[in-house]
Amino acid sequence: MQQSFIKYCPPPEAIARYADSFWMLSNTSTEPQDLVILPDGNIDIILSTSPFRMILTGLSTAPDKVSFAARNTLLAISFRLPAAEILLHRSIAPLLNSATSLPDNFWEFTEDDTRSFDRFCNKATSILLQKIPAVFDNRKQLLFDSLYTEPLIPTIKELSARCFWSSRQINRYFQEWFGLSLKTYRGIQRFRNTFRPISEGKFFPEEYFYDQPHFIREVRKLSGVSPRELFRNENDRFIQFSALKAK
Repeated sequence: MQQSFIKYCPPPEAIARYADSFWMLSNTSTEPQDLVILPDGNIDIILSTSPFRMILTGLSTAPDKVSFAARNTLLAISFRLPAAEILLHRSIAPLLNSATSLPDNFWEFTEDDTRSFDRFCNKATSILLQKIPAVFDNRKQLLFDSLYTEPLIPTIKELSARCFWSSRQINRYFQEWFGLSLKTYRGIQRFRNTFRPISEGKFFPEEYFYDQPHFIREVRKLSGVSPRELFRNENDRFIQFSALKAK
């Protein structure tokens, strides 16, 4: 039986364009836990407590099977894509399906900040408020606002028209900064949007897919299992951090 607990905190409105959430995952048992981290279209800065270290994760395009160490806690800022350019000032394309270590004093985080989730969230919010610039490229802002605020994910053609940016230029930007195409990213977003309905036993979110086979195929590609097996989620091994607020 898994012995872990999860906490989730939405970001303040002032940083919501760049930060999707703050979360904490703890393994309170004396044994490691086998988990499957599902793609959610976000970038994460993660602080680990045993031992203290910081890592930056890129985007994921497949389920990631991990062994979560005993007596360990992870705290993280989960970012939306604009944060790569605006806050991190680096391309995360080389980190597709991988991660890299950050200096232990990155953004002045310390081991003390991992002792309280509230303290971590408050410090992270303060740091991000200081780092967000007053101006961001208008085309990119229109692009990301459409991607993240529309109930139904716009098509690439619609996105191109809205932000006055050709689809070729958008894809070049996505490949350079994030390591994948906009089409691939939209597929991850569709999967992310199905996680809550699946957790509620709804096995065909019709607004996101052409038909039932398309739905099943896409869920298998990004989770490794069928929608029904994902719904059963034996031993709580499947985790998608963007869906924690549904719990």
